[in-house]
Amino acid sequence: MNGKQIAHYQILQKLGGGGMGEVYRARDTRLRREVAIKFLGEKSTSDPERLARFLLEARSASALNHPNIITVHDIGEADGKPYIVMELVQGQTLREIMSKQSLPLRRTLDLGAQIADGLAKAHAAGIVHRDLKPENIMISGDRLAKILDFGLAKFSPPPLDTEAETVVKEDLSTTGDDLSGPKTGPGALVGTVKYMSPEQARGDTIDHRSDQFSLGSLLYEMTTGRNAFDRGNWIETTRAICNEPPVRVREWVPDCPELLVNTINRCLAKDPADRYPSCEELARDLRAVADRLEAGGPMVSAKPALGSRVRRFLAVGAALAAVILLAILSPPVRHRVADWLSLRAVPEEKHIAVLSFAGAGDDPASRAFSEGLVEVLTSKLTELEQFHGSLWVVPASEVRQADIASAAAARRVFGVTIVITGSVLRVNDRIRLTANLVDALSLRQLRAIALDAPVTDVSLLQDGVVDQIVQMLALELDPHARRLMEAGGTTEAGAFELYVKGRGYLQHYEDKESLDMAIKVLQQATSLDPRYALAYAALGEAFWRRYELEKSPESVGMAQRSCRRAVELNDLLAPVYVTLGVVHAGTGHPEDARKDFDRALELDPANADAMRELAYAYETLGKNREAEATYLKAIRWRPSYWAGYNQLGVFYLIQARYSEAEAQFRKVIELAPVNVRGYNNLGGLYHLMGRNEEAEAMLKRSLSIMPTADAASSLATVQFFRGRYAEAARTLERAVEIDDGDYRVWRNLGAAYRLAPGQGEKAPAAYRRAAEMAEAELKVNPSDPGLLIRLADCHAVLGDAVAARARAAEALELARGDADMMFRAATVYEMLGDRAKALDLLGKALHAGYSLEEVEHEPDLARLRADPRFATVREP
Repeated sequence: MNGKQIAHYQILQKLGGGGMGEVYRARDTRLRREVAIKFLGEKSTSDPERLARFLLEARSASALNHPNIITVHDIGEADGKPYIVMELVQGQTLREIMSKQSLPLRRTLDLGAQIADGLAKAHAAGIVHRDLKPENIMISGDRLAKILDFGLAKFSPPPLDTEAETVVKEDLSTTGDDLSGPKTGPGALVGTVKYMSPEQARGDTIDHRSDQFSLGSLLYEMTTGRNAFDRGNWIETTRAICNEPPVRVREWVPDCPELLVNTINRCLAKDPADRYPSCEELARDLRAVADRLEAGGPMVSAKPALGSRVRRFLAVGAALAAVILLAILSPPVRHRVADWLSLRAVPEEKHIAVLSFAGAGDDPASRAFSEGLVEVLTSKLTELEQFHGSLWVVPASEVRQADIASAAAARRVFGVTIVITGSVLRVNDRIRLTANLVDALSLRQLRAIALDAPVTDVSLLQDGVVDQIVQMLALELDPHARRLMEAGGTTEAGAFELYVKGRGYLQHYEDKESLDMAIKVLQQATSLDPRYALAYAALGEAFWRRYELEKSPESVGMAQRSCRRAVELNDLLAPVYVTLGVVHAGTGHPEDARKDFDRALELDPANADAMRELAYAYETLGKNREAEATYLKAIRWRPSYWAGYNQLGVFYLIQARYSEAEAQFRKVIELAPVNVRGYNNLGGLYHLMGRNEEAEAMLKRSLSIMPTADAASSLATVQFFRGRYAEAARTLERAVEIDDGDYRVWRNLGAAYRLAPGQGEKAPAAYRRAAEMAEAELKVNPSDPGLLIRLADCHAVLGDAVAARARAAEALELARGDADMMFRAATVYEMLGDRAKALDLLGKALHAGYSLEEVEHEPDLARLRADPRFATVREP
């Protein structure tokens, strides 16, 4: 059939087939879209009942227009075979999805509500599906549920009409595990037995509530992983549907929310009168459960509660029994027993991302507390990396910047094996918190905790939450590790709450209002508890962020004083030394920074931030061997984490060791295929290597994943290099829209305007903006060679030769032997008319490994390249 033309449809590929027919992917040549075409099987075309059912499917679905119901476009006949043309849904059936993984609760609720929405539409049109099952639900790539196969549908009055008609019993063939029963002629059951309602199984009158029962069976199976009534053969299964209650949901899933249990039970009521009046109400209830789950509210009906000591005793007793049993069994048996106990084995390689907690709502303070708690939890778990070689944790800032909202996304972007999700809700003077451990590969929940504590219980909130999550992760803490985990804390409940909020506000340090709030609440925390070391450390970071945002010199001193106060109070906090080192590095004191980072690594040998910043400090000091060794050490600590390879790749790129850099960036993409860093850096590298088509492809791929100013600026650089100046200007304008606070982007925009036809008058303003921003940064960090050389370039274009020469000389002195710095300085001296100096620097840059192709494409060196002396310089 492939390639065959049927009317105005070109057959492309067979998608599947069965007793009733075959389905193909095809192209509608008139409307230029892809569709699915279902042909009735050859044996069925001579069967009047099957032909009628086939036409009924088309007629039923075509009468409906709803996003959760498959759309029928057309019907026809070719070579004596009827066909239906339908919407092409790219995805999997619910059966295929359930066979591979256990569905997370939120997804079950979402899909269930969507299916109920589709059924409500059908019922409103007087159509009862009668064969709802996992095989007849398609889930598209964007998680939209589509109800398929209305071949057994029955037209009946809408739900509000009390009239009903007698079901027409039809002939069905045996369908294996669908338990449809043997082919017995008239009187056989209509539908798939395992999902039938009692009235349908008995052959009684049915209405829209029969579909509700089938959906209840689906919800039961989606929640528990087991069919509610399957007894192995159609006779016993039918008897169970009609007469027996299913095994209680909580027998399989002990922590299933009671609201969902009640919803499923109502759908599975034997008497239709006990079910929902309509599927609209069913959909509303499912969404109410989801909303309550998202908000972290109570998920159970009011019942007498056991005392807290009794609950704790029972929980500890059950857990202890499980641990003892698991400990004495061999690993394969241990995993099976863990499944039986609903304690699925936690992955041995613990690569963790903590996602945003739900329940904060729109209140800024509540949201800050929720985000701060995630940051605190992430930091505490990160401190444990030094004690567990298989553990690494993605920084909270990386998770937030990548906008990760699901375990699947966290695995794709960061390559994690475990995701921690949860919710936190403050109700009056109490905190309700849940935390869930999710396997990032199977998407199954492994463990869960729920805490309800007064906000004054600082011990539980500060240390108890982390301690319980550590237990869920099956990590052991020796006394030294426990002391480090508890170091720098407070006994003041109010101070802790303010500290957590401060960490939350600090997550949005690029926003001035949020940063100001962070400083305000952290200062309040230190006032409530003047010995709160962690609060002073966070305050130091906040002041440094204020400097980075506003370039206010006084913020530098306040950052240093806050960090030093934190060290005075507790000198065991590695993150404090990292912050202090960042401040020293950022203010032009690399040797002091190196000492800070060394001290941080003495306290925490696995601290990734300290290793990264120490390597930067070595680079600034010109100690490239030590810098490379530090990057390699970071990779040895976390061999499966992309960031270490990315940092080493950037180092190799700066050193013009391009092939080695390419290998590192390829490793980043391998480990994190939808993380933009690998594509951005590989694009920049390919540009330097002269592989510009590949460079553009990588950078456009990055922008398609997540638009960033860095990617847009890099893409513009490639376009500029290829002489497409107007296109480069447009791309840089987009970069400025994304982030207008980077002097480098403004400088590049000025260069593009200068060379783009008809846009030269815009260039001076962009260069002046870049120079003003660079001069402001220079006041705090006068030792940044990259900043100095770009500032020299701005001064040269704007006609200030004295300032341009001074800045270029300073940059060359600070970055001796740097190939990129010498090339940029050569361009500056050429614009200033000093050809001899420009040629000398170009020769040194090329000798140090700078790209000759880059030199030959630089517009500002066009006249220099025509100088006969250039031929001598370019010789290897």
